[in-house]
Amino acid sequence: MNNKEIIEKWMCAFDDEEFQDKLQNYRNQIEKIIKDYIHTIKKDKSTMMFDSLESRIKSRDSFEQKLSRNDYVNRWELKDEKSENQKFILENLSDVIGFRISCYFKQDEKILFEKLKNAGLSSIVFDPNTNTKQANGHDIYKLEGLYNDECRFEIQIKSLVHNIWGEVEHKTIYKTRDYDCNIEDRRAITEGTYGILTATDTQLNSLFKMNYDIDKMLKGLFYELTKKDIENEFHTDILGKAYNQFFGIFYKRYQKEIQEYVANRLLGNSIILKKISTELDSLFTNDFKERLQSRYLNYDFELVRTISKEIFEYKDEDDFYRLLFKILSPSQEEENYDDEDAFSDDGSEEELEENQSVEEECIEVVFARLKEFSFKEVKMA
Repeated sequence: MNNKEIIEKWMCAFDDEEFQDKLQNYRNQIEKIIKDYIHTIKKDKSTMMFDSLESRIKSRDSFEQKLSRNDYVNRWELKDEKSENQKFILENLSDVIGFRISCYFKQDEKILFEKLKNAGLSSIVFDPNTNTKQANGHDIYKLEGLYNDECRFEIQIKSLVHNIWGEVEHKTIYKTRDYDCNIEDRRAITEGTYGILTATDTQLNSLFKMNYDIDKMLKGLFYELTKKDIENEFHTDILGKAYNQFFGIFYKRYQKEIQEYVANRLLGNSIILKKISTELDSLFTNDFKERLQSRYLNYDFELVRTISKEIFEYKDEDDFYRLLFKILSPSQEEENYDDEDAFSDDGSEEELEENQSVEEECIEVVFARLKEFSFKEVKMA
């Protein structure tokens, strides 16, 4: 049997639909164990991690290339039964399933590596001799594991610098398909880039150690990642006040969404906007919007609304004002109203007057809070 026929046999085993389903089940089971552990170590504020755990099953093309590139076509013993070949793949291909944990700083890679290696996770055994050096000489913190004595997998722990630089090196050096007479120059430039990124990582880590807490870090990163969009739309770079207003209103309630946005932007992932759901009466909200716009300078709200659109998906402009009221209204914070609450049109005239009084008090509280965030009032003639 020639190499081409051997590769076809291995690919037949790998492509099998039931085998791919089995890989997906293993992926889900291992991912749950790792996520549960990450949740426990995130309580340790000495390291900064992202919430998301990325994972993948090795692609068909990547598996086929590895058969030849690592000479598995000759080193692996091909069996007659497809199921035996599938079992061999599970037990011997260390990265058939891969996971990536992302952290902010390079020094955190080793900390997380040591914690995971010594965690004693249920049904998982890590290889204690996992290599932590890449072919280029740089550190890489990855763990090769075996789940339930049946399936091998790999976890890589990467900082922002490592993620960015690794993608560049992987595409320009490691996986170049054509001959390149300038390859040494490309390596030199890539290494120079690594040095710059590493220095940046060191500086940012120093800032973090100087009590530069996660809230300030997130706000600063969100500002840097979004300001260009706002500058282009409003043709101004005077945005400090608008971002202070945005964070003052939204940060406490939507910190998780802001954190996810920053993480996904830095990792190059797609952004999924948060859909808004409000339960306020639309006429009441419209009345609030009209009164607000007659009292405060609308430009300020347009800036804040545009910033918030980086996170939220609005059906229309009114959705922003509904959300604004929902966040700032004391009645919404305290959740004193059920589905048939003080905003209902049903009831006696006396109840209606009382409800209108409650509505008026809520609006005045919201207006007072907006004033605290330095929204500029319109001077009445």
